[in-house]
Amino acid sequence: AELPALPGLEVWFQRASDIVRRLEYGDVDVGFLGYDMFHEFSYGNDDLIIVHDALNYGQCHLALGVPTKGDFEDVHSIDDLKNMGWTKNNPLRVVTGYQNTAKAFFAENGLTDSVKFL
Repeated sequence: AELPALPGLEVWFQRASDIVRRLEYGDVDVGFLGYDMFHEFSYGNDDLIIVHDALNYGQCHLALGVPTKGDFEDVHSIDDLKNMGWTKNNPLRVVTGYQNTAKAFFAENGLTDSVKFL
């Protein structure tokens, strides 16, 4: 796309994963994307950083959800979830589109060896 007010500026519209990839390869100079996607797709890459995070666009919020019935009926916090007795042989089964972010979250909360990503 072109912006008449900024002659010579080239704008590409890309998926979040492609923005991070193009930043990594040096195809683009700056990328605008959500922090959640930046964190997920740039995970482990110290060559990419956020230089400004106060763009005031959207209100992204990642959450950890559990059922309200059955075994999870009394789970109201991460501590409740941790205390359910998960093991390597009986892991907490997790589904997510944010594998890296979720792995880091569970590691920070002491559930590294007792989580299985589906």
